[in-house]
Amino acid sequence: MTEINIAFAATKNWFEFTMTSIISILSNTQDSSSYHFYIMSSCFTEEDKNNFHKIDKFKKAEYTFIEMDDSEYDKFYKNPLGNSTNYRLKLSSITNVDKMLYLDSDIIALDDVSELYNIDINDYYIAAVEDKCSDNMKCRVTRDSDFIFINAGMVLMNLKKFRINNVEEQLFEFLSIKNNGYCDQDAINAVCYNHIKYLPIKFNIMVGFMNNCSYNKEQYSDALNNPVLIHFIQKPWSNSLKTEFTQKWKFYNDLLHTII
Repeated sequence: MTEINIAFAATKNWFEFTMTSIISILSNTQDSSSYHFYIMSSCFTEEDKNNFHKIDKFKKAEYTFIEMDDSEYDKFYKNPLGNSTNYRLKLSSITNVDKMLYLDSDIIALDDVSELYNIDINDYYIAAVEDKCSDNMKCRVTRDSDFIFINAGMVLMNLKKFRINNVEEQLFEFLSIKNNGYCDQDAINAVCYNHIKYLPIKFNIMVGFMNNCSYNKEQYSDALNNPVLIHFIQKPWSNSLKTEFTQKWKFYNDLLHTII
């Protein structure tokens, strides 16, 4: 049986959204894979951990809660999204697995993520989907005009290569010299440059960036007809967001509230 390792980083007021994401993943499993969720946070309580374990009433999975120390990030530029977004950069040193799927908590699954997890990335540091970005964003990372910037909300990580090539050390070195932008995503793009496997948009459909990047109409159509992961750049718990995917998120969020 294959074990699928999935990591999330969250603050206390985002635990509900993390659990909604987990419910959606477990609802769409179609094979015999087992799931191990790694939850990184600096503010767990026992009640929080118990709420995650209540999901076992729906479908069993393994949970590892990783206590993070926010003071480690005080010396770096303050990310507009908070310290938790930097936690993913430490996955190679705080876990002992060789492959990890990192997901932001504003993502839901609409199909089996094992298809994504089983993609061969032995020759790469990461696999991810192209992000919408300006030339200014690219310039924070590289002067290469052909560089394809990836969105770090969904990253399939080859942690074995991270350890062999000291990638984590390089990521934090990048953070130490940058003082603007979304530094964690910039760091991943800069350090993993030339070691990225680019994936179809269906693995990270960014709601709010529906016309992003260089994807053509055929690629968009395929993604929307066969979505695997929906990433809400605009948040589904905001009444202002009206898309076909908003109701999907609300369905899994309502399902969560019948369990916990």
